[in-house]
Amino acid sequence: MPPSTRSRHRLRAQVVASVDAPDRLYPHLGQLFANMPTLGASPSLIMRRLRGLGIALPGRREPLRAIDLGCGPGGVAVALAKTLRMDVVGIDGCPAFIDSARELATAAGVSDRCAFVATSLEIFTRSRALHRDYDVALMLNVWPAMRAARATRAFVRIGGVYVIDDAVRDPACDDRAWRRVPTLEHVSERIAQLGDEVLDARVLARPAMAKVEAALQKQLAINARRLARREPALADTLREFVRGQQEAAGLLEGPLRGAMWIVQRGA
Repeated sequence: MPPSTRSRHRLRAQVVASVDAPDRLYPHLGQLFANMPTLGASPSLIMRRLRGLGIALPGRREPLRAIDLGCGPGGVAVALAKTLRMDVVGIDGCPAFIDSARELATAAGVSDRCAFVATSLEIFTRSRALHRDYDVALMLNVWPAMRAARATRAFVRIGGVYVIDDAVRDPACDDRAWRRVPTLEHVSERIAQLGDEVLDARVLARPAMAKVEAALQKQLAINARRLARREPALADTLREFVRGQQEAAGLLEGPLRGAMWIVQRGA
């Protein structure tokens, strides 16, 4: 049965909110984020950390299974399949991103290891019947840390791992306006209260993150200019969108820091 009009509108609202875009840019998200395999995550960093954990089961011959919740254009999911030879399912609410992810998997020669599904992440994570005993679950650049932790842990087997990220407050920042943003340690403590073990929690190095963000912002600006030439009526909206993205990225060089957690699920 096709989704209701209300469901489609709700999903559309969730998608544009996830990238902080106005609704009128929704039909153009594929063009706006072209040539951007990830929307802020660092696949190479994640691959290095997961490889170092050695999460394969003793005597197991079949590939490990991973699920990327909010996979975006598929950069991390494809890296899991290509670099770590995992079988990967990617979920995202944006059909344009799913199309990009499938194209990326085909270009990387791992389309047989990847399955991408366009569906509401809100609904998918609430559907217990869809949960599986994955070895690895990821949610990157989607929901706040604790919401992401609760969602991803439901998809992994006991002893499996989940990976989340979020912005945390720099401990050196005593600005009252940012005191409600948790620190890395606070989030780690709350994750441990779920009964899980934090294997790795780190504030991401500013130089490395600045390099990633600079590349993303550069490509986004290029895409926006190209789109504005094709759709002149969107020029002002696109300029405001790019400016907002740049301002948000700038916060990671001030009171906020990017952080990542790799967690082993307990009972």
